[in-house]
Amino acid sequence: MPVSADFVKETMGENTGQAYIELITFEASGEPTGYLAINNEDVISRGNTYTAADISFEPAKRTGQELTKARIVFSNVSRDLIDEIRKAHVNPTVTAELVALSRPDVPEETLGPLEVSDVTFSTNAIKAELGQHQKIFDEQFPSGTYTPGWFPAVFS
Repeated sequence: MPVSADFVKETMGENTGQAYIELITFEASGEPTGYLAINNEDVISRGNTYTAADISFEPAKRTGQELTKARIVFSNVSRDLIDEIRKAHVNPTVTAELVALSRPDVPEETLGPLEVSDVTFSTNAIKAELGQHQKIFDEQFPSGTYTPGWFPAVFS
């Protein structure tokens, strides 16, 4: 998805006063959708209230050399949340959107939906790895089959 001209101008400008924040959406079947903002105040975007949360989001690297995963870390959490995670039967999906604080209804960049694949926790933090459902090792290699109809020179 291409970014807007305002985004390019504000990120390349020396001093614009514009703040960009991440909006995180959690979805799981049978559960209410969760909306969190990496911000110190709640944000309303497209009719949904994104609750301010002490979390950090690290998007997957886009080097093209490896399959990397995004990470999300919830800091300063209680043990009650860990019990809720243990009870979950379905892996939730996470969608991250980058928005300008002055234009919260216009996502500049969207990443996801990403599937939660690995959750670890300590006494005060929960870390989750996020990735797209990729089964590259289940793909046929080389792709397709060699038949006389598709590769006549091989069978002549």
